[in-house]
Amino acid sequence: MKPLSQETTPVPLPIIQTFTHWQQRILLVLLLTASFFLIKHNVANAQPLAPQMPQSCSIVYGFDGIYNQSGWGSQATIGGYQPSSVCNASSNWVMVNNTNDYPHAYEQIGYIRYAGQPAPTNENRYFTEYQDATGSDGPIFTDLGEDTSYWGGSSDTFSVYYDTSAGLFKILLNNNLLGEASLNWSPNDCQWVDETHATADHVLGGYNHHTVFANVLYLQNGAWHAPNTSTNEGNPKNPNGGFASGSDKFYIWDTRYS
Repeated sequence: MKPLSQETTPVPLPIIQTFTHWQQRILLVLLLTASFFLIKHNVANAQPLAPQMPQSCSIVYGFDGIYNQSGWGSQATIGGYQPSSVCNASSNWVMVNNTNDYPHAYEQIGYIRYAGQPAPTNENRYFTEYQDATGSDGPIFTDLGEDTSYWGGSSDTFSVYYDTSAGLFKILLNNNLLGEASLNWSPNDCQWVDETHATADHVLGGYNHHTVFANVLYLQNGAWHAPNTSTNEGNPKNPNGGFASGSDKFYIWDTRYS
């Protein structure tokens, strides 16, 4: 856009030259006043810059759950209520991993709600994800289909364990074998966790409707055991997540919503 001074119609020089000295000064004042009005009006109607993405949607990982349990199998029955708002992602899962190859070398299965890819937008899904020991292969995300109960107080049992005799990871949903995987590592740690990817993401559950991880078990020496559910809750902990433990279960919820 041209400057305003170039857009106004110029006054022919001969007409100005016929004015007296005082007439020229009065005309100059009038022209300056009109220019000031045009500039002020243009500034007042200027369009604001496009808003930036809210900082609350920036990638900030938060976790609530149980960590640092030795073993090579993880299982829990997870129930709850869908998050009412997801900025990036909210998920609940059971997992086995190898702490020597952190942050690689893990296998998990659970619920997820994405605000976009890799799962369909704003649908509650079952999923599994794994990664090899070096990070060169993965993470490999697999969508296992929609949870049509929409976390409406229902529950599902998720299991993942390492079959030492076969050298395979086995993944189960409600005690049904979904698949097997051969990876270049073996597990030494078990986790049961709620995960969010932004501070605006809702932790599954609310302060009036806690999400329960029930029948929490880990596999070790050929048998399933109940862990101490007060062990090492969340790292980094979700600042908006609530946590309470009890016998073979624990509860999580979003402290901001009912």
